[in-house]
Amino acid sequence: MMKRMMAFVLLIFVGFTLVSCQKSTTTETMISTQPETDDFDYSPLTFPNYTQINPVRYLDQNEIGSYNGWQDFGLTGEIKTHPWHQATYTYQMYSYFIRTNLQNLYGEVLLPQSLEELPEWVTQSNADGHRILWFSMTGRTLPNQIELLQTEVLTNNSETQTFIRAEYRVSLSETIQQWIVYFMEVDGIYSSFSIRVNEYYDQVLSTGDLIVKTYQLRTNLTP
Repeated sequence: MMKRMMAFVLLIFVGFTLVSCQKSTTTETMISTQPETDDFDYSPLTFPNYTQINPVRYLDQNEIGSYNGWQDFGLTGEIKTHPWHQATYTYQMYSYFIRTNLQNLYGEVLLPQSLEELPEWVTQSNADGHRILWFSMTGRTLPNQIELLQTEVLTNNSETQTFIRAEYRVSLSETIQQWIVYFMEVDGIYSSFSIRVNEYYDQVLSTGDLIVKTYQLRTNLTP
């Protein structure tokens, strides 16, 4: 009888020990999987004058003004950002943003080591400083959520440069925006060409692809 009582007590003790271990493991798992919190202070950020960094080289002009422009993009290249006249709706239909050398934009917030990781990396709204690119393009407003919809690899017309086209749904405090961002890498330096999509998604997408595919080295100054 005594042996049976001791065995019963020992069984209860082992049971409590297993439950305690399970709770401890569960707690550790919950702690390790909790999302990060973005504690980065975005308010003092200042951004370079991108009009000066990425000047437009116009090739044509008439009584209305300049058009058919090439604009610096990346360390050594340029893209045909203004093939249409400024008075046309096609020219006015999109808002675009060139960011040459994203590491300079992000400062001490280190970018991922490969370009392939970058489209997902900029969606991490809970990680410190990952929203700097969006902050520089949305009127200094931080997105609450950034959803990566799809990516595709593109090359320019001369097949000398590769781009990753990434499409996003960006939730701000009072609106939801759709963006198309073209990421590129030259000698380990990342740059981006971003277009905010209006109601004509197909036209904006084809326009963005057309612009990026014109990419050429600045030493090649053919129209």
